[in-house]
Amino acid sequence: YGSFLSYVPYHDVLYYVSVSGSFTEYLNKFSTKSRQNLIRSVRRFAERQHGLPIWEVYVDYGTISEFYSEALRISKQTYQTKLLHAGLADSEAFLEHMKNLARNGQARGYLLRDSGRAIAFAWCRQQGDRLIYDTVGYLPEFSNLSAGTVLLYHIIEDIFSCGNYKEIDFGPGEAQYKSMFSTHRKEFVDLYLLRDTVRHRILVSAHYYLLFISGAMGRLLERYG
Repeated sequence: YGSFLSYVPYHDVLYYVSVSGSFTEYLNKFSTKSRQNLIRSVRRFAERQHGLPIWEVYVDYGTISEFYSEALRISKQTYQTKLLHAGLADSEAFLEHMKNLARNGQARGYLLRDSGRAIAFAWCRQQGDRLIYDTVGYLPEFSNLSAGTVLLYHIIEDIFSCGNYKEIDFGPGEAQYKSMFSTHRKEFVDLYLLRDTVRHRILVSAHYYLLFISGAMGRLLERYG
């Protein structure tokens, strides 16, 4: 890159929903088959409830602790926590962080209920005019009800109706639900510009092959459990 070495050790993609127009117009972005399957899942879940509330949103300082308690119970049983250690943080400090966001009107916690029992959650937070879809999870035994999909449907419907956000940000990384629900995607990279010296060429090459070997070892270990 000119007189510099250009080194890109990492690239990724960001999916997001552009909140413009109506929710009905948003649903029209889906193919006919996908839209029918989605609405069928939402309707089937609603019919199970026999008139009981399906989902709740928690935004107030006084109720965010209730959300955290129920969401944490769910999170501890998800694969995100058990395998990836990426579930909802279990600490007083994180609860205080949530309360501070709620106090400033920047918190949105969602629960999906089945017969009154919370079975799925989504912790979201405001960043400017974006809603960050931060931490999510559902009880594994309810996967046949598409609990995560049903909750995300209602979250997006809620955000379109409240009119406070321009985007719903799913965060970096590939996932089937992200490509399904998003309206846009952005690719991005970590880019380093280094002076073109022998030392830098050696370091960059060493770093590249270290990442390559580490990734290959990870895939091999995963293959054999």
